[in-house]
Amino acid sequence: MNALDTNLQTLCPSIMVPRFEPLPDLQVCGHRFLVCKDGLWLEARRSWLHARLPVAPSPIPLPYGTPAVALEFSFGHDLVTLLRRFVGEAKAAFPLEHAAWLVWNDVDKRLEYESVRIHEQRGDHVRYDRPRDTAGKHACVDLHSHGIYDAGFSAVDDTDDDDTKLAIVVGNCDRANPTIAARLCLQGTHHDFSEWVEQLLYTGHQVVA
Repeated sequence: MNALDTNLQTLCPSIMVPRFEPLPDLQVCGHRFLVCKDGLWLEARRSWLHARLPVAPSPIPLPYGTPAVALEFSFGHDLVTLLRRFVGEAKAAFPLEHAAWLVWNDVDKRLEYESVRIHEQRGDHVRYDRPRDTAGKHACVDLHSHGIYDAGFSAVDDTDDDDTKLAIVVGNCDRANPTIAARLCLQGTHHDFSEWVEQLLYTGHQVVA
């Protein structure tokens, strides 16, 4: 096999899921594709996340196993605290849009709020920098607001959300409880987490994602 293909398949392997025994979890940071009975799944691990979710159904049953869905974030109630801080800042910036990031600190095992450099800030647009990852800190939650408009994801967001992160949009910032749109982005696939984040923000309790 070509050396480039060998390197590519080593860094991003495809695994045929065993049918008669459990599939061991991915142990190192990275991602892999899983060929399962019902189609293609994606498993990703970061220092702040372990996720294993279906991404593309197969039109026919395949002769492989079906793994259990996995979803585990390393952060806890600090996410709620920092989300509420962002909502407060988004309200203060209204009617302009606002942005920030949450960064996972490997050493302290917690999220940190990262104010970002904003290049352009209007009532219908915000353009801002993403924090750079370092050896001990990883940008993992992308936050921006929509001012007076509903929360949602635009075509520009779809282009930006091609990596692995939790993306959250806060809309209708003139309301007591703004609207929320959220999704887990896994290597270009998007998984709706709006209800999960909304429950965290407004009740402090998690629901099944």
